[in-house]
Amino acid sequence: MVKGVIKFLVVSTCSVGLMSIVVSSKAKSNPLSKPNYSKSPFSTVIDSPIVGKDELHFPFNDNNGGQPNYDDKSGLYLQNPANVNTSTEYNPNTGNYDIKQKIGNMDYRPETYVEFQDYQDQLFKQAVKDHWKSKIKADDLVNQNKKSLVPKLQVNSELFDRIFGGNTVDIKPAGTAELIFALNRNKTLNPAIPQRQQKVTNFDFNMRIQLNLIGKIGDKLRISTSYNTEASFDWENQMKIEYNGYEDEILKTIEAGNVALPLNSSLIQGSQSLFGVKTKFQFGRLTATALLSQQRGKKQEVSVQGGAQTQYFSVGADNYEVNKHFFLGHYFRDNYDQWMSTLPVVTTPIVITKIEVYVSNLSGNAEQVRSYAAFTDLGEDSIHVNRDLRTLSCVTNPALLITDAPGDFPDNNANNLYKILTDTSNGLMPPRLSASASAINSNLQANVGNLCNGGKFMEPARDYEFYQNARKLNPTEFTYNTRLGFISINQTISNDQSVAVAYQYTYNGKTYQVGEFSDQFTSGPLYLKLLKSGSNTNPKYSNWDLMMKNVYSLGAYNLNAQDFKCDIYYNNIETGIDIPYIPYGAINGKLLVQTMDLDKLNVNGDRNPDGVFDFIKDFTINPNNGRIYLSSKEPFGNNLRSKFAQADFPTANKYI
Repeated sequence: MVKGVIKFLVVSTCSVGLMSIVVSSKAKSNPLSKPNYSKSPFSTVIDSPIVGKDELHFPFNDNNGGQPNYDDKSGLYLQNPANVNTSTEYNPNTGNYDIKQKIGNMDYRPETYVEFQDYQDQLFKQAVKDHWKSKIKADDLVNQNKKSLVPKLQVNSELFDRIFGGNTVDIKPAGTAELIFALNRNKTLNPAIPQRQQKVTNFDFNMRIQLNLIGKIGDKLRISTSYNTEASFDWENQMKIEYNGYEDEILKTIEAGNVALPLNSSLIQGSQSLFGVKTKFQFGRLTATALLSQQRGKKQEVSVQGGAQTQYFSVGADNYEVNKHFFLGHYFRDNYDQWMSTLPVVTTPIVITKIEVYVSNLSGNAEQVRSYAAFTDLGEDSIHVNRDLRTLSCVTNPALLITDAPGDFPDNNANNLYKILTDTSNGLMPPRLSASASAINSNLQANVGNLCNGGKFMEPARDYEFYQNARKLNPTEFTYNTRLGFISINQTISNDQSVAVAYQYTYNGKTYQVGEFSDQFTSGPLYLKLLKSGSNTNPKYSNWDLMMKNVYSLGAYNLNAQDFKCDIYYNNIETGIDIPYIPYGAINGKLLVQTMDLDKLNVNGDRNPDGVFDFIKDFTINPNNGRIYLSSKEPFGNNLRSKFAQADFPTANKYI
C-alpha cells in the first residue's frame, strides 16, 4: 500500500507566428479598465489577404486592449518586452485623450481615444482603489501575528464584568488536526487460498490532534489546555482553569485541573503532579490554602556510584505479597522456622522431586486444561485434618469418617481421605474412568446427611473445590523450593481463583506423593491438594495459613550480595523518627535485623552476627526477581512475641 499524492506533469512545445496589422482608423476605448487576461492579444481580427485568425496554426483572441505581456495565459505572452508600450496623450483639438499601442515604432492596434470626463472618473476610481489596497496591506503587516481563529467577544453585562473583572472573552486556539483515510487492498495469487480470500480490502482510518488553547475571560479567569492524542504519558496532556481575584478580595485564587503545591521548606517538599482543585483565601494577614487533588506522579532519586546505580526501597511490614507464595502443606509450614534457623545449611530431610501446579482458568485459555477436585485435608496429619470429621460421635456412615493414619509426613495415606475418594464401594464417588467430571462433582455435593446432626461430608470452599476447566501452569510460570516446600507463582492470583498442587518428594530413599499427576490419569478429574480456595477466602479455614505472609517484593532485579543492604526500622510514634530497634523490653537497643533472625552470619559465613543482612540465595532472598524471604512464617507476630521477656507484657503487645 502506498499513501501519497500523485501529480501529473504535462509539457507541450509549440511555435507562434507573429504578424503585424496596421490600421489608421480610431476607435473609442477605455484604457484604464483592467484587461481581461482570459483572452489573447487581438480583440479585432481584420480580414487579410495573407492570413486570417482561424488560419493561424495556433489561433488566439485579443485581450480587450491590454498589452499581450500582461497575460501569461495568452498565446502572445511576451516576457517583459521593452519595445511594447502604451501611451496616453491629451489632444487639445478634440479635448479627448488619444491612446496609442506600439511595438517599437509600429502600431499593433488601431489608435483609440477616451473622453476627458470619462478619463478623469477612471483616474479617481483607480486612485481610491489603490488607496484602500495600501491600507489593507499595511494593516495586514501590523496584525499578521495578532490574528485569531476565534474573534474577541464583548459581553455587555454589569454582573459579568463584576465577576470576571471585564467583559471581554478572548480565546486563542492553535494546533493541528490530521485525518487519515486510506484503502489497503492486498491481492495474493495463491491457488491454495480460496478465490474470495485472494483479494482482501481494508480501510485505514486514523486521526491525530494537537491542540493548544489559551483563553481569557475578563482579567480574572484564565483557561489553558495542551492536548495531544499521541502523548506518551497522560500527564503530558495539561488542562487548567485559573481564577485570580483582585488585591482587596478575600478569594485570591481558584485553580482546577493540573495544580501544584509548592512548600517553602526543605524538610517537607511539595508536590507538582497533582490533578484537582486548589483555592487560596486571605483574611487580613492570615492566608489559607485548601487542596483537593489526586497525585499522578512521584519523585524518585537515583544515585550512581562507580558506574552502578544505587536505589533505595522502602516496604511496609504489612505489604507482603498476597496470593503468590504458598506452603505445600502444614508440615512444611510448621517446620519452616526450625529449618531456617540452621542456615546456611538446611536440616530438612525432604527433597521435592516433582510438582504440578493448577489454577482455576478464568481467562478461557485452552492450553493444558484439566478438571480437578482439590481437598484441604489431602496429605495432612492428625493435627491439621478437619476436626469436624474426627470428633463427631454419631455417624450414619462410618466409612466416610476421616481417620488418621500413622506417620507425620505428608502423603496420600496420611489419612484415609484418599482411600474414601478412590474406593467406589462406599458409594461416595463413582468410578472415575467411566464417570464424567460433572457426575463426580454432583456426588460431592449430594453427600449430605452422612453425618449426624445434618452435617455434610465436605463443605465447599472449606474442605474441597471442584473445577471443570483448570489450567496446569508451565514450569516457567512458577518456582519452588525443593528443601523448604513452598511455591512462588509468577503471575498474580486473584481472590476468586483457586490453587491446587500435586507433588512428590523423597525421604530416606523412599518416595512419597500428595495428589495425582496428569500422566498417571489421562482422563477424568484429578484429586489434588487445595492450597487456596477461590470461592471463599476465610482466615478461619485451615488453608488460609498456607499462604506465606513473610515474602516481600522490592521491584528490583539481578541483585548481588556486594551491593545489597537490607535493614529493618521501627517508626517511633513518639518522636516520628525511624530507628533500627524497638526501644522497649529485652530487645531494647538490639538491631531489628538481628532480632528477626536475619543476621546470624558474617561475611565469611561464620555464625557470628555482623549487623548485615544475610544474603543467602534462594533462602533469604531471590536475587533474580528481588524478593526477600524472612526467616519466620510469622515474622512480626509470634516470632517477635517470642523475643520479649515475660516481664515485658502486656506493654510489649503494642509492638507486635
